[in-house]
Amino acid sequence: MKSAACLVLAVLVLLFAGRAALGDGAAYLLVGGAMALMAALIAVTFAWLWRSNATPLALGMVLSWSGTAGILLWWWSAAQWGAAGPIPDHPGLALGVALHISGAVLHFLVIGRSLNLPQGLAVAIPLISVALVGLVHTVI
Repeated sequence: MKSAACLVLAVLVLLFAGRAALGDGAAYLLVGGAMALMAALIAVTFAWLWRSNATPLALGMVLSWSGTAGILLWWWSAAQWGAAGPIPDHPGLALGVALHISGAVLHFLVIGRSLNLPQGLAVAIPLISVALVGLVHTVI
């Protein structure tokens, strides 16, 4: 845990140094591209684990990381062409979002089975949490 905390701290320092050295736009493009590539590579790793039958969580992780990579790649591509800012509203993003959410649901179902929770409870807890956070955010 100590080395993970040190890694997070080091990355934060590098992010702030990168923004100071390159400026916000270039730093965000560099980091966005790196994140998209890392997400895609993580998806490929989980695809290999799924193919190897190494863990029941692998298929959910393949879908989630593929969706995340697709969304990040979309944003990064748009930013490269001068459409920087929030992810644009486009139906093509629906696939990335659908992959991500489907993978998360599969992931939570496997976790629920591992914890002997009633079927669906492991999926309901994150959904209820998101709804509560959204409600609090809307009220505040």
